[in-house]
Amino acid sequence: MGGADQGERCFGRLVADKKKDVYVKTTKRVLVVEDEVLIRMLAVDMLLEFGYQSDEAGNAAEALKQLQMPGADYGLVFLDIGLPDKRGDDLIKEIRASHSDLPLLVASGEDQVALKSRLGGFAPIAFLGKPYDSHHFREQLAILSAIAERGARLAPSQHSG
Repeated sequence: MGGADQGERCFGRLVADKKKDVYVKTTKRVLVVEDEVLIRMLAVDMLLEFGYQSDEAGNAAEALKQLQMPGADYGLVFLDIGLPDKRGDDLIKEIRASHSDLPLLVASGEDQVALKSRLGGFAPIAFLGKPYDSHHFREQLAILSAIAERGARLAPSQHSG
């Protein structure tokens, strides 16, 4: 498939039609951090429907371990703010310490205004109220994708001009 990589973006997907089958190729994976198994399965299914590959973590410790693994190349972390082993706020701080530009999508049933006020400084970050549906989930993914692409284009160059 010569030239197919030209269509790839930092957090995008490339769709190619071949003999009536549609193949979706993602350039990055999503790490889904959710302790409720059924909610985690739903999120993974939605991501697959949107064309994204994902890995799963049931708590903060698993998430941090996966983020530190060799070859971990996540384009986004989708995390529940209420985890059993660590407050989501603390997990976000730890992720930012080692992955300063990794987009975060935070799911929570908490008041969204208060959550944004408390965690908005950890950009790139977006928020998704629980319960969520596929429309709002996809919308927040698109927002983070645009932020990540804009950040890549606006990053300082290595040469002086």
